[in-house]
Amino acid sequence: MSLIFTPLGIRGIVGRGFDAHISMLIANIFGRRLGKGSLVVVGRDTRPSGEAIERAVISGLLSAGVNVLNIGVAPTPTIEWATAKYDADGGIVISGSHNPPEWNALKLLGREGILLHPDEMELLRSEFERGRFESVPWNELGREEQYDAIGDYLEDLLKFVDIERVRGYNLKVCLDVNGGAGAYVTPYLLNELGVKTLTINSAPGIFVRELEPRPDTRRGPL
Repeated sequence: MSLIFTPLGIRGIVGRGFDAHISMLIANIFGRRLGKGSLVVVGRDTRPSGEAIERAVISGLLSAGVNVLNIGVAPTPTIEWATAKYDADGGIVISGSHNPPEWNALKLLGREGILLHPDEMELLRSEFERGRFESVPWNELGREEQYDAIGDYLEDLLKFVDIERVRGYNLKVCLDVNGGAGAYVTPYLLNELGVKTLTINSAPGIFVRELEPRPDTRRGPL
């Protein structure tokens, strides 16, 4: 299985076309294009390969002289939001999205948490094909800061919701997060809204059913 390189992400099956080495090279090229002293937000989903890919991505960025704000496990929208919220120069989402657990991917974000333009991705791809990794001198390496952004994200999210109105409905829901990063956000959001919630399948990275969306579930419940 070869590496799939598109504007929506650079993805593949881990160990069969996509791995930590490739991730480090891509992050290094991305960091060099942004320039020394830039700030990049990095976050990931709960896939088993996520931690190894995360460390490789951060190493590639630091080697390019880029500073990293590592927000850890978070849903993709949270990482996109954090890139804009903290005035970063770019972001990297480590997530295989709806693909099976053996897949993973890098989604590269520009300022304001928006995916890179296809032209920019094509330039990055050309540099990737040259396969050149470059490091700044030891005294110009970037720095990593770890930060839990979930609290800030929920605070901003709740500004768009009539909290008291939602609480007035006395809602009860069953939330199936299927081992995903939503477990780090959604239960706390519902709690703030006064929703009584039964959360199931919340163990990170343990997917008890196929990831969605899938073609056979797009029609909705019967």
